Amino acid sequence: MKFPSLSNDEVKAKLEHLGNKVPFEKNLNIRASNSYFSRKSKLYKQSGIAVTRRLGAEHSDWNLEDIDTRDVRVTDLILSEFEAWGLNRNGDQSNILVRPRPTAEQAEQIRQLKELGLI
Repeated sequence: MKFPSLSNDEVKAKLEHLGNKVPFEKNLNIRASNSYFSRKSKLYKQSGIAVTRRLGAEHSDWNLEDIDTRDVRVTDLILSEFEAWGLNRNGDQSNILVRPRPTAEQAEQIRQLKELGLI
């Protein structure tokens, strides 16, 4: 596949983007190797991983624009998961539950209270 407006280095860099990566079983990945997408998509459809099967079923070709589009989609999914965990995009961490750690002095007091059977 030729990309006349991009240098080889730019194309190689794009191929390493998250949008061009997919989880894939080792045995199928070895068979797919560095084949063209048309061959890989047939193997993707055999995958036991839903996102990989879907990629094979939804695309008959794969190009740099597809990588850009998938970069955005995957990033949005990751950020959505972070938000579900309580991590917000705007850096507001008020929703994160953090247990306070006792100071050394408090830890010693706790130890003494436990020793006395009070806690």
